Amino acid sequence: YAQAVGRTPDEAVAGGGSEIVSGLVPDQARALAQAARETGAERGELRNFVVDGERRTFMVTEKPLGSGGPIVGWAQDVSERESLRAELALHDSAHREVLGQLGTGIAIYGKDKHLAYCNAAFARLWHLDEDWLQAEPHASDVLDRARANGRLPEPPNYAAFIRERLARFTDLIEPTEEIL
Repeated sequence: YAQAVGRTPDEAVAGGGSEIVSGLVPDQARALAQAARETGAERGELRNFVVDGERRTFMVTEKPLGSGGPIVGWAQDVSERESLRAELALHDSAHREVLGQLGTGIAIYGKDKHLAYCNAAFARLWHLDEDWLQAEPHASDVLDRARANGRLPEPPNYAAFIRERLARFTDLIEPTEEIL
């Protein structure tokens, strides 16, 4: 890292209280250190630097070593991770675009059972407001709203019906089909 910012490792260590990054981004480095000092907690942010002619992404972190004590800072090269994250976001965006064009209703729920994605066909099928769906409602709320819109059957025990549907998030191993 010292080499990346134009100092030898000996120069970086020799000053005791030196700020390796201060020559590159003095205001950012001091602001991050000050925020860590004020909150008493570790603070970090992503920063881009050119290293050997290549743009690299670093997670720069500042951490207080005690109340009113020194602040220790370090940087970790996270370029590969950030590159993979950007690539995944691109694939996710492409998949969402394809799913959005399908005439079949599609909904994807997260592990917390909140709606993570649905296409317009899903909203039309269940007569649900797309703005409401954007708020990522819980699966039970989606079922309740679909029921209120007359899109679900009226089982004798609605609470058991909901429990059974929600249990599928964790218990269902094989695909299942159901006609409503």
